[in-house]
Amino acid sequence: MIRLIILWGCRNGEIGRLERAWREGRVVTIPGEFTKNGGAHAIPILPMARAILDRQEKIGDNWRDKNTDYYFPGHIKGTHFNDGSWGKLKKEIDKRSGVTGWQVRDLRRTSDPCSRASEQHVRSQRSCSTT
Repeated sequence: MIRLIILWGCRNGEIGRLERAWREGRVVTIPGEFTKNGGAHAIPILPMARAILDRQEKIGDNWRDKNTDYYFPGHIKGTHFNDGSWGKLKKEIDKRSGVTGWQVRDLRRTSDPCSRASEQHVRSQRSCSTT
């Protein structure tokens, strides 16, 4: 999840509730109803992100919530990874890494200029598409 935040510059809530249905071809589109600004967010799926999503699909199918709609299912069947889960994950990362005093949103801020460039690339690819 942290890797997707770094790669995509999304908010942790957007990644935590990432639904399989939002993936279409080489793009994930987070509907506006789940984004802070209310606009849909189209994200290109580059190789590193694709590997993460593919792995999560296998885990979701074989783990606690078979056939889940979410890439990151919650501990309760039918739910997604939520704010409480993020807090626990953050504490574990702090403990294992020995690094404290950071927030998940700090990772998002570092990728903002990169995400704008990616969105422009996706738009240009869609306009050139023949299918």
